[in-house]
Amino acid sequence: MIKRSLLIIALAVVATAWMVQNDACLPDCNGKNPLDKVPDPMNCTNYYICLGDGIASDHSVPCLSGNYFPAGGSDCTADDGTCEPTCQPPDCHITCNGSFSLISDPFDCGKYYICIAGQPTQTRYCDPDTYFNGVNCVDDKEVCCTAPCVPYCQPGIVQAPDPTDCTKYYICVEEGAVDPNLHFSCDSGDHFDYQSGRCVSSASCTNLCSGGSSTTTTGVTTTTTTSTDCVDSLTCEAPGNFPKCSSCQQEYFQCSAAGAQGVPNTCSGNLVFNTVPIYPYCILPSNCPYHPSL
Repeated sequence: MIKRSLLIIALAVVATAWMVQNDACLPDCNGKNPLDKVPDPMNCTNYYICLGDGIASDHSVPCLSGNYFPAGGSDCTADDGTCEPTCQPPDCHITCNGSFSLISDPFDCGKYYICIAGQPTQTRYCDPDTYFNGVNCVDDKEVCCTAPCVPYCQPGIVQAPDPTDCTKYYICVEEGAVDPNLHFSCDSGDHFDYQSGRCVSSASCTNLCSGGSSTTTTGVTTTTTTSTDCVDSLTCEAPGNFPKCSSCQQEYFQCSAAGAQGVPNTCSGNLVFNTVPIYPYCILPSNCPYHPSL
């Protein structure tokens, strides 16, 4: 516990010298007042409410029907046909959406597959030092397709994987950010095959991204391994929120005052708690740890 407290203090001291870094896929409350509204980068019909100190609400709030929240705006307005999210995912499909479509390998950006009848039936490899960008092999490694950590409904996809739980999936009614109300689990003993886009059995089950635990399933036998880099309790050094784990997990502590015992809490949805103390709030898994630039 002493080592944990010293680590938090040391990180906090270093973090005070850091500046805020913009990210097109995160709500931006920098310079905003409490209760100000800012756009939801993933959904142009939603907005976030700023809590103060650059912190946004854990979840976005929908505008009234027929309205949207314009980029750079301060409130919802009538939809004029220009509603478009500012955060656009790369053109990297991992689920077959028809015959002869191409999907990437989320764990090897030098490999991709050709889909036939909704199944990845042919494996292709890029030349050495080239990378698959969702369309073809290119020299630029920065655009290679990697494991997606934000659930998203790509065009032509009916069911999208939950990146942090290989036994769950989302129903897609339209392209864009997933609807948390359409989040479902496969039957017991099954897992969601992200390549075919449906629940299957008798195969390995691999999470696309870490979200607190990893699960491997073979047939009907399931083994769950929980992260061991978390602490069970925390004596608060100051009021505020602090990570419960040294890696990006959903759990964190809420501290009411110095000397009090931290109250365990969990980020909502698929969000995880940032491990960088200057940004002590829930963020997207793909942006954790969030390091502001020097």
